[in-house]
Amino acid sequence: MDDEDLYDEFAQPPSINDNEYSQDEEEEEEDANGKSQLVKTTTTNSNDTALVKTNIDTNQAETIYIQSQTQSLSNQPIIQPNHEKTMKLEYSIDNNDPLTNNFPEVNYSRDYLISLLNQSPERIRNVSIIGDFQSGKTSLIDQLIMYIHPKINIKKYLDNHKLEIERELTIKSSPITLLLSDSKSRSQILNLIDTPGHVDFEDETLAALNITDGV
Repeated sequence: MDDEDLYDEFAQPPSINDNEYSQDEEEEEEDANGKSQLVKTTTTNSNDTALVKTNIDTNQAETIYIQSQTQSLSNQPIIQPNHEKTMKLEYSIDNNDPLTNNFPEVNYSRDYLISLLNQSPERIRNVSIIGDFQSGKTSLIDQLIMYIHPKINIKKYLDNHKLEIERELTIKSSPITLLLSDSKSRSQILNLIDTPGHVDFEDETLAALNITDGV
């Protein structure tokens, strides 16, 4: 067959049988519809399976009730800690220690002081002596020390550092424990901390405030 027989006078290929085209088109559409239906069915089944797996029977759920307590810290005594300590401290004096014989004389019994520390912690007061530079903080503590220790007559008793002695100012915070009486003649244990008054040593004052009850 010549190439000229394949085209008409307008250079167009001969027309295809409409019945054959319609049949082929219907078969292709059926194949496509069948595939789409298969995909939809598979997707639906997977969704159904997922819903079944994630579905939980609410009747099997367990309800848990929590009881809360609200307490005010203001109702608790100052001497009562929020958490009970697990270790009990016992104070004592080692009479076999050579340093014990070098303790200065006091106007009370040290055994009585130890008994108060162990048996009556509510009588312990931790106080920081704070003030401006040259306001008399160390002098105040010196007066209390000389009252308790009759044979001590030393000024600036707690200034032990070499620079403190040379420059006559407090550089480091220094503690001391004294047994004094209140207005009702009841013995109280005072842990006093002498703090620097110069602003350059403010960190020593802040450290003392963190471990004391008042100023």
